[in-house]
Amino acid sequence: MNVRSIAKWLLIGFAALLVAVMIGGYAMYRYHVRTSGLEAAQQWARMAPLPDSASGLVIETRGGPFTREFTIRFNAPSNDVNSWLDKSPGTSELKPVVNGNIRVYTVEPGGGAMHAEVMVDDDLGSVSIHTFWS
Repeated sequence: MNVRSIAKWLLIGFAALLVAVMIGGYAMYRYHVRTSGLEAAQQWARMAPLPDSASGLVIETRGGPFTREFTIRFNAPSNDVNSWLDKSPGTSELKPVVNGNIRVYTVEPGGGAMHAEVMVDDDLGSVSIHTFWS
């Protein structure tokens, strides 16, 4: 093997390593954003941990250094959702605004948030938690 061939293989190896590190770093970043988003939304809306039966979990994070917004969506059986709402400090004492099969709880936010709201669609068995601060 000559020097050019060795240099070429070293460059290819370095490029492959760089790509692997970037992919791994991105995966770790997304995991951190997902985990911290769920924790912040639960704290800001003063909600208990999600029911064990929660499925289809979606966590959306928006904002920058001066604003932050989280929307958490999941599905769960109606009995589990109602039990979760009763266990949650943010919703346990609230009467929701009912519009058809949708219940909206406007929660007194915690953790420095400016807004917290929980929407429950009883037909679909879906729940949405929306919180933000600015």
